[in-house]
Amino acid sequence: MSFSIPAIITMSLVYLVVVAEATGDFMALASNCRVELKGNDLKKGLLADGLGSTFGSFFSAMPVASFSQNVGIVGISGVASRFVVAVTGCLLVLGGLFPKFAALAVTVPKPVLGGVGFVMFGMIAYAGIRMLMKATDSRRNAIVVCVALASGLAVTYEPNLLRHFPESLKLVFHSGITTGTLAAVTLNLILPKSKSTDA
Repeated sequence: MSFSIPAIITMSLVYLVVVAEATGDFMALASNCRVELKGNDLKKGLLADGLGSTFGSFFSAMPVASFSQNVGIVGISGVASRFVVAVTGCLLVLGGLFPKFAALAVTVPKPVLGGVGFVMFGMIAYAGIRMLMKATDSRRNAIVVCVALASGLAVTYEPNLLRHFPESLKLVFHSGITTGTLAAVTLNLILPKSKSTDA
């Protein structure tokens, strides 16, 4: 099977965004759990994501991505036990094998789901803002964050900005997450780093 160069570039960018999203989720979860996230822990988490995607591909599944809602759930409930996660995984497997068991999820009233979702997504936003506040301790970091946010929001709320782009680039930049991530990574690489915290 042969791949075109634009397809390879697009796939590489997709994996870059998945890694960036997973890294952000790991950092936010560590902050919610009051745990220091070390480089080795981050490597293990990304390796687990990669192995999960590889394993899933043998069953014709799409690559897995970290579930950002977990950040909000941990913030709301205060429960971050790996055993709870394992039990929940078992319940999902049972739901996939037995439709009657999965139908129990439908019995939860929609107002309850709406209320929980309302608070949960707010907690995700709060975790992100808290991380940004820690990151913008210098003008350089503030510029990186602000340009990345503005770039992501620009293509999200005004898709016509990309109307003159080639189709292959539209595919890459149509997502605010992709555009913001690329802007942040690029600026972080090219902007000079200063020894002082205010420059």
